[in-house]
Amino acid sequence: MTYDELLWVIGLTALVTAPLAIITFVLGRRLLTWFERRLPPRHLIARGVRISHDADKEGVHE
Repeated sequence: MTYDELLWVIGLTALVTAPLAIITFVLGRRLLTWFERRLPPRHLIARGVRISHDADKEGVHE
């Protein structure tokens, strides 16, 4: 392999790796957001979300 071919391989690898890394990161974030929306409420308490299913304690108007 000549020096020019080596530079081409390095350049093409960089051009392919960078977009794949960005796509993987974006899809990972979307998947994480999608998954967090589907977690049961008991998993969300640690994140500061509190859901009460008892309407009497919530001061619901009659």
